[in-house]
Amino acid sequence: MPSWTLRGCHQLSEKQAKWPAANIRKPRKGDIHFCPNIPSGETRDGLEVERVALLTEVKKKKKDEAVIKEKMQRTFSLRRQKILQEPKIPEFLNKWPALFDVNEINLEFMRLYL
Repeated sequence: MPSWTLRGCHQLSEKQAKWPAANIRKPRKGDIHFCPNIPSGETRDGLEVERVALLTEVKKKKKDEAVIKEKMQRTFSLRRQKILQEPKIPEFLNKWPALFDVNEINLEFMRLYL
């Protein structure tokens, strides 16, 4: 089984991975369907714990922007996988409220395209 399917990113089917055609390619950074692998040493459950910690940090009255930025960076692959599943906006807002901040929107575009 290809390494990207083991890490949770199902971009190519197993048949496509065995017999790649010339016109099939894996989405790259900047593509709409870009789905980065979960970083080595991390697990989906570990990233989910980070997401919950991020949620509690965002709900604080005195937010630590550096912590929010670092946790958003660490959970980028998990967030992209959820976005590609096309969730409903209110559901996504409840799970990732920091993403709807102007500074984080700008940083998210930088994560996608740079």
